[in-house]
Amino acid sequence: MTMKETFDFQKFVFRTRLKQREVADKTGASPGLVGNWASGKAVPSYKNIARLIEIGMNAEELFGKELADKLAENQKHEASEPPTSADLEAAVKQVLGRMISVPDVPKP
Repeated sequence: MTMKETFDFQKFVFRTRLKQREVADKTGASPGLVGNWASGKAVPSYKNIARLIEIGMNAEELFGKELADKLAENQKHEASEPPTSADLEAAVKQVLGRMISVPDVPKP
């Protein structure tokens, strides 16, 4: 399963009531790139995934229910300290490295 199959940007913006422009402003991504996420033409880079997490995107919206459930199970065994931005980016790289090939991720 690829990230293109599991990434649910529409569910995220519906849940958070954010407009694409607000997502662009909050993540630092261009409005065109955010539009490509919304239309399914692209998936976010590692750095943008970390930024999406910081503004409230959850694991199910990013990776689908199956992987989100696995991540939640793993989290039960981790320390209770909140992750830093660097921790989030490292975790995203690790998970995505298993899910998608580099060509599926747009170049910044």
